[in-house]
This record gives sequence, structure tokens and C-alpha cells, in this order.
Amino acid sequence: MRAEIKKLQRKVGITTVYVTHDQSEAMSMADNIAVMESGLLQQLGTPEQIYSEPKNAFVASFIGSPSINFLKCELVVRNSGVYFQLHGTLLELPSAISQVFRDATHTDITVGIRPKDVVLLDNENFNGLRLKGEISFTEMLGDYVIADVKIGNNNSIRVAKSSTNIDLTIGRQVSVGLPYDKIHLFDTMTGNRLLLLNEGN
Repeated sequence: MRAEIKKLQRKVGITTVYVTHDQSEAMSMADNIAVMESGLLQQLGTPEQIYSEPKNAFVASFIGSPSINFLKCELVVRNSGVYFQLHGTLLELPSAISQVFRDATHTDITVGIRPKDVVLLDNENFNGLRLKGEISFTEMLGDYVIADVKIGNNNSIRVAKSSTNIDLTIGRQVSVGLPYDKIHLFDTMTGNRLLLLNEGN
């Protein structure tokens, strides 16, 4: 039905406003999307812009399936380093990125990353944040699988990967990687997007 409506709209050639609560409908049908919350416009843009550059955490959470991961962290500036603190663990940012945050007024940071962008690591070199966790749930969906990795006591990260040659046994200890160029940062208090980490380069 979505395809037929889109074909009809293009054939008739008139501007059409389509209202939906289904993000899949919005992403597949629209030339431009207006994301609303409580009657207020949050963001207007193409499906690609809405997905890749969400203006706030609400927009990021509304668009995308599986939904985006959120991890609440504290920004810590200590001596010459800048860190994200998560459950007492300090995750140091590289110098090229940390310069952006050295004088930051935002200390409560929410890290956002799409499940498909999370990497399962071995011991390879990796340009991003590394976290250790335990696989707590898996869901097989044909040619790909979704796994929940428990991080600490209160957080988990959802991973979406091809199901080929991946050991996702429940209870297995794993290392997950969050590539710097795929991480979104939001102000935890306001929900507003700060930047993608690669924008600090």
C-alpha cells in the first residue's frame, strides 16, 4: 500500500501531506519528513538527514529500526585528558576530539549509536570507544541477528549484525566497539544534539 500511494502521488503530481506514527512509513514514502512531538516541530529534513543528523534524542529514537542505543555518561576533564565516565570506568577520548570538549559546559552526556554501527571486537586496532559486556539476549531474524549486550548494571547495547559466523551465545563475554564517526552526542538534560564525534576532527 505504501508503494501504491507513492506511485499515485507521483503520477498525480501534487504536494501531499501524509500523517503517520509509523517511522517505516515516513522513511519509505517521504521526500521530506517533519518530526513532531507534543504538537511541536522537532526537525524537518529528508529521510537521510533525519536519520544521519537528528537534531535531538527524540528524533534519533523515533527514526531507525532497531532503535538507537543511548548510554548516559559524565564528561570528565582531568589533567590533559578528556573522558567519558560510564559506571566508574573512564573512556579516554583522543586528543583531536577531546579539544572540542575541553571547555564544555555540558557534563551530562548521552552517547547515541545505531545498533548496526556497533562493532564486535577481537583484539584488532579500533578507532572508537571500547566497552566490555555480556550477551544477555539474541533474536534471529533470518539473515541477521539482534543481540543485547549488558554493560554494567543498568545499561545494555543492542547490536544488529549479519548472522554469518558470529558466536552470540547468551552469557558470552564480549568487547563492543563504538566507532567515533558513528557516535552521536546529546545533552542529557535538554536532549539536544551536540555533535557527531567525527565533527570534532
